[in-house]
Amino acid sequence: LALHQVVLTEISSWLDGRFTENELFSVSFPDSSTVLLAPKDQAFANLIEKIELKLADQQGLLDRVTIIEGPGATTVMSFSNRVLNQNIPTTSFTQR
Repeated sequence: LALHQVVLTEISSWLDGRFTENELFSVSFPDSSTVLLAPKDQAFANLIEKIELKLADQQGLLDRVTIIEGPGATTVMSFSNRVLNQNIPTTSFTQR
């Protein structure tokens, strides 16, 4: 669960296009719609082999995030029905 939390925390940076400003991952671009992230730290690399981001045609959106944790251990997050910058009424939020 903690690994997925790391990835989810990083997604906002990735959506802003900040792939190379990451201390945790080295970045490569095998094609125009794919970003590959590999952990820089060996201890972290023992937990996550690599992460593949599939970029959507629309800027600022991802189609898919694939986390390869090792042989036979893969997590895929696919995104559909995405809406970018939709107005959300303030009444939808509660203050605590």
